[in-house]
Amino acid sequence: FKQNKTNNVSFKSLGTTLLNKATQAQTSLLGEMVAVDLAISGSRIYYANKREKDALNGKKPKAPYAAALEKLIREGGFLYLIYFGGKHIKNGIDKLTKNAFDPLVLEDKNFVNELKGGLFSVNPLKGLSEKSAIAYIDSNINNDKNVFIKYAKKLKLIETVKDKEGKTFRNPFKFINTEDLSKQFDTMAESAKKFLKDGKNDIEKYVLKKAKTKRLGIFANLILSSFAVCYVLPKITYGFRKWYTGNSEEPGIINVISSSKEDKSNNPSK
Repeated sequence: FKQNKTNNVSFKSLGTTLLNKATQAQTSLLGEMVAVDLAISGSRIYYANKREKDALNGKKPKAPYAAALEKLIREGGFLYLIYFGGKHIKNGIDKLTKNAFDPLVLEDKNFVNELKGGLFSVNPLKGLSEKSAIAYIDSNINNDKNVFIKYAKKLKLIETVKDKEGKTFRNPFKFINTEDLSKQFDTMAESAKKFLKDGKNDIEKYVLKKAKTKRLGIFANLILSSFAVCYVLPKITYGFRKWYTGNSEEPGIINVISSSKEDKSNNPSK
């Protein structure tokens, strides 16, 4: 490549991306919860290592950073399963059942007619900038014929408030990630196409069946997530401990106990 000496390499786009991610975290309740839990988990990992180091009192550990690594696996696995694992399991179930619609959508009395009327055919936010997308949402916030906005409100993807006269407005204090919302609208449009294709013989019966399957999928997600948190993650943590340290005892605890026994043998008066 020929170098142009008049231009300097810029990392502005990287900085902008990171800044946007940080801003989204601060304007999202979920983002704030993740940030707080990351800070708490980070402190637990740090103090697990510090306690082990203090207990060893300068001696070389048999398995370096064992307590911190075990805590990292436990905390990291827990955060993943709590904040992201359920969503990934849901996506897997949706692909398996070929249904991304929420039961609240499927069980709406007008859904079948909206489906047959082709109202899900075009994602209205596709290609719009954030400013244009927000303007579109605001102009259609009370338009029940706009099924995308209607169900986004029903699913709390868009929050609304009412004034003293009872008129509905988009809640201006709630952040909307228009890019993510547009992706969800894309998913709804694609699912609608599959519904119309696969349920063409009896669309009403097909939608009813899918609604029941979706409810079962939600219960399956709950069971799988709970099983992963209560059984799989502890098994992984315990397996790592035995493999890395060669011992079944918790690394930080065993070093504290060993150090205490040595102190007593060296100083019987204690």
